[in-house]
Amino acid sequence: MELHEQRLDQDTLRRCDELAMAARPDHRLVCWQGAAPAQWVTSFGRVMGHVLDAPGGGSFTIGRGRRCHGHHGGVVGRWVAEQHDTAVLPEHRGGGLARWMKARQTLRLHELFPTVESVTVTVNQQDAPMLAVNRAVGYRLVRERLLVEVSTHRLKGGPRCGPARG
Repeated sequence: MELHEQRLDQDTLRRCDELAMAARPDHRLVCWQGAAPAQWVTSFGRVMGHVLDAPGGGSFTIGRGRRCHGHHGGVVGRWVAEQHDTAVLPEHRGGGLARWMKARQTLRLHELFPTVESVTVTVNQQDAPMLAVNRAVGYRLVRERLLVEVSTHRLKGGPRCGPARG
């Protein structure tokens, strides 16, 4: 897996603005925060079912989070957002839709959270189409990541919830 970062500087935002302006008369962007609106749940679920179509797509799960830098108990640094799960239905692939969506998402993120300075995403090294999409919208390789899946039922004592008992 590779960890890529998209700096939200003026060059990246300008490139995303150019990509987002590409004519898409057959599509319209729908955005929401929180749970999907009832009218979009079924089609959203169908698209998300294709996240695993990507090379290596079924082999990892990424937690959500953000980084900040602190000094003497206070936040004084930058915010990093994490982008997850770009997916396009198979019959709509190959026409630049993922690139258009990621460019629009970058601009929307910057509009809603202007203090966010960069976005990270983890991509399978074998997923050449998504790597190309990420490069087009300004993501660059930061480092490689090794993600390991461990079955909790094999851990000594089994899975635990809450504080340890002594």
